Amino acid sequence: MANLLMALYDSGRTTFTTTEAAKITGLTVPLASSLLHKARKRGLVSQVKRGLFIIVPPELGSSAEYAGNPDLVARYLADDAPYFLSHASAMELHRMVTQPQFVMFVSSTKRIPKQTLHGTQFRFVLLKSKDFLATQNTGSQNKSRSKSATSNGPSSTASATPNIAAG
Repeated sequence: MANLLMALYDSGRTTFTTTEAAKITGLTVPLASSLLHKARKRGLVSQVKRGLFIIVPPELGSSAEYAGNPDLVARYLADDAPYFLSHASAMELHRMVTQPQFVMFVSSTKRIPKQTLHGTQFRFVLLKSKDFLATQNTGSQNKSRSKSATSNGPSSTASATPNIAAG
């Protein structure tokens, strides 16, 4: 487990899947799943949803309920579909709101049902493919899944932060 955590910290990643853990440790997916289950019981990682984990920061102790950064969780929930944070979530990211946002809005070309994970609600807005202009790799916290989105429209903006735009 120490090698997995060290490899994830070295690569700057705190959110990971069971498959990624299996690749890093060299274990099969069922053995990696068992390892992560034991780590979750010890409070080293928190399970966001089936197959998706977040490293619990050491300063939180053995807290079993840690949701991590919702911006990064949104990346995993969108899977391989193009997406960007939108609506009030984009405004919060750019510090344009004064009230906390408890709903993450994610625009994507894939129909994804809304989900609530550790108290944060994720709502997905379906876009037509023609309305989603482009994506590009930006080299962020999770290098294998980082993309930046640019949306159509005269008032849309793209951020240097991966997969985040407001329109």
